[in-house]
Amino acid sequence: MEEKYRSKADFIGMAVAILCAIHCSILPIAIAYGVISSSTHLEHTAVEFIFLIVSFSIAFISLWYSYKKTHKNKRPLLIASLGFFIFLLGLANFAHQHIILTTAGGICIAFSHFVNWRLSHK
Repeated sequence: MEEKYRSKADFIGMAVAILCAIHCSILPIAIAYGVISSSTHLEHTAVEFIFLIVSFSIAFISLWYSYKKTHKNKRPLLIASLGFFIFLLGLANFAHQHIILTTAGGICIAFSHFVNWRLSHK
């Protein structure tokens, strides 16, 4: 039964991280072109922090539990840590690369869930 929930947590984690990457990459462009200009509240930093908190919570539960109970491989944890670091750099608008860094961070986090899922299902 635990395996079923861990696998679902990885899929949910991948989905949230991918949604975050899509949000971070497409939404600012859509706003800039006026496609959804009345929805600038979606670009608010609070929305990004919500994605970050949800993504971090799911990643912590899924990746840490799999690491401790199943595969003992640190690679998914390291990839997720790198992803969160890159994402936070993007939130801080490091080198004025907000869109690129937050998108790359979200993709890294999604990839860490994929790696974790693969290691858990060997």
